[in-house]
Amino acid sequence: MVLTGPIVAAGLRDPQSTSTQIPSFVTNIPNGHEKGVYLAADLGGTNFRVSIVELHGDSTYNVKQSKVAIPSDLLITESWKPLFAFLASHIYGFLQASDADCNILSEKPRGNFRRLGFTFSFTVHQTSINTGTLVRWDKGFDIPSAIGRDPCRMLQEELDVLKAPVLVTALVNDSVATYMAQQYVCGGRAVLGGIFGTGTNGAYLEDLGPSPSSPPNRVVINTEWGCFDDHAHLLPTVRYDLDLDQSSLHPGEQRYEKMLSGMYLGELFRRAVLAAYEHDFGQLAIRTSSPLFHPWQVQTSLLSLLAEDASDGHAKSREALQSAFDLESLTMEEVQGMRTIATAVSKRAARLAGLAISAVIIKTGALKSPPPQELTGAKAGKSLVPQENGSGTPVSTQVYQLLSTFARRPCWPSFADLQRCVQWKEAMPSETDNCKVGGPLYIGLDGTLAASLPGFVSGIRSTFRDVAGIGEEGDRRIRITQLQDASSIGTALVAQAAG
Repeated sequence: MVLTGPIVAAGLRDPQSTSTQIPSFVTNIPNGHEKGVYLAADLGGTNFRVSIVELHGDSTYNVKQSKVAIPSDLLITESWKPLFAFLASHIYGFLQASDADCNILSEKPRGNFRRLGFTFSFTVHQTSINTGTLVRWDKGFDIPSAIGRDPCRMLQEELDVLKAPVLVTALVNDSVATYMAQQYVCGGRAVLGGIFGTGTNGAYLEDLGPSPSSPPNRVVINTEWGCFDDHAHLLPTVRYDLDLDQSSLHPGEQRYEKMLSGMYLGELFRRAVLAAYEHDFGQLAIRTSSPLFHPWQVQTSLLSLLAEDASDGHAKSREALQSAFDLESLTMEEVQGMRTIATAVSKRAARLAGLAISAVIIKTGALKSPPPQELTGAKAGKSLVPQENGSGTPVSTQVYQLLSTFARRPCWPSFADLQRCVQWKEAMPSETDNCKVGGPLYIGLDGTLAASLPGFVSGIRSTFRDVAGIGEEGDRRIRITQLQDASSIGTALVAQAAG
């Protein structure tokens, strides 16, 4: 199966391509020796985080963090001011509360302000390391007056209203932050930073060609791969994907993201279960008020619970499904059927996630390049590879052919096609494997799916093994890690790089 560079390169060549590729203006790449105390703020979805990050200069760090949920009435509104006033107030309040512990306000190393990196995980046309304009919202946000505005400027204006001694010096996408954090902890051997949580995205280092001077001519690229194939020409969709897209807040946008991210998998599962029910699946007696009949009422966390349930007779699954769909009882057949649907939805998501990562690995040529010199004291993050074994049939090769050749194909018509993704061969690489070509390469992942959805990382790895250009040997070289507080660490590193 062939997966080639044009998937990633299209957005770099053509600004009108739906495969948006956005330069981050980050050119100083961490090597693990960075030091200092920096502020990081992260608006990644439904939560907002503020952090104080201390980099020790030996690939280690300390983080003090505060997290708050975004009030629902601030997600959909006309004016941008209420949301950004809320963010500014939380930043200043956290700093005031932390000042007694670390003198974060009283010791200001640059002028009269503490420098802050702002992770803003939405599509932004970035024009410098600290400026850009918002292109579109996703993840449940819809604030029209913010479109075309600079997120850093909006946040700075509200900080200034509070007279907070904070200067927003870096605009960072969460995938760029994850990439930078992975580079810091593995001493410069990271290939990709990927987000698989409420939404999905990835970032990598693009070589811009020969440079007449030092440092090298390169920049971190924010792929915005969540909007891949928004024209719906390529992705192997089922009717549940199409119906979900049409009922979403932004129809026709972020099509790829809607097939594999945490905000949408629960809804895909609900729609597939509903279709099964409508075709006389089991003997379900369901009230009309059941969440089964109401969009966006089922959380993706239900899929994780179903996947990890090892209780007798799947009692935990039965209880969770009865609660989620407001059912009085379920037969074993019905429980098993819903678990099969959940498995198919989850494993298809993992395989599609593996495709995006594979495209970047091949685009960068990382597996063909000699490994960079390791830094003393550099440490890799904890491996997320599940220790599971098994066997099965790899997913259809048509998925890869579609994505690599940009051929057209009708939408898959039924759930039976979705089940193609249920099984694959398992072969877990060992950390002690002797890599025949070069040393290990690191993929840094962040987000709840990567951390909490059983089988998600093994599904990514199964894709590596099936893609020409990676295969079994390439998979053995790749280390998939997850860093705690990756967004905060990476944002602090960009703020440090911004000077």
